[in-house]
Amino acid sequence: MKLKVLKEAPKDLKAVLIAGPSNVGKSTFVKSVIPTEYQKYVLNPDKFYEPELAKIGGGSMNMKDFSPEQLSAAAKAQAVAVKQYRSELEKAIGTKPVILDITGGSFKKVKETKEKLEKQGYDVMMVLLYASPYTTLSRNMSRDRSLDPGIVIRNWEDVIKNVDLYSQLFDADHFALVDNDPQGANKSFNLEDVESLFEKSKIWKDIPDEDRKKIEARIQTLIDKTEDANFVAFDELATKLKGFLK
Repeated sequence: MKLKVLKEAPKDLKAVLIAGPSNVGKSTFVKSVIPTEYQKYVLNPDKFYEPELAKIGGGSMNMKDFSPEQLSAAAKAQAVAVKQYRSELEKAIGTKPVILDITGGSFKKVKETKEKLEKQGYDVMMVLLYASPYTTLSRNMSRDRSLDPGIVIRNWEDVIKNVDLYSQLFDADHFALVDNDPQGANKSFNLEDVESLFEKSKIWKDIPDEDRKKIEARIQTLIDKTEDANFVAFDELATKLKGFLK
């Protein structure tokens, strides 16, 4: 009986999961902190999604102004982009380092990704970027590819509520929480302060005042929890990443 010869995977494979809410600044972070020689290993669904989104929007990726038909087409394009991203990831696994630009809104999916990579011999590290909801909403307003602010705040909550879970999933040497807020940022989430940021939100206008108050309370609780978080400074993280990726 012939035995199938298995290809031995390279040793010391490294994987970095870079997560954070929408508009937290992951793309800028990747370009400025990930060592130049590792930039080619960054995988992101947006690579496939944004060109299609621009076609759907007639050159614009501002989804706040999309019609229902355009939003439906965008959702389908995003699903296709995710499949293309996963296909590219499958080809990369076991052959080279991988740096994944993800959101982190699903703890279950991140855990599954970590375990899958580890089974393939990867040493896995996670970098979670934080910015206040006011910052992410403000940045969203100025982006070409902007989302409904209701989606932005929902995404923020989905990611940040997992901070403790991620810090437990990874040991201290393999997890870094980074504050990506600009100096002097508004750290609170007061409904009066953010009202103007939701003016064009089709989602927010359909949420009753009572439910908005509940959202405000949940968001502020998460903000308060992060005040005592163990943030890693950028220069410290750059050194840590460089050493990890060697």
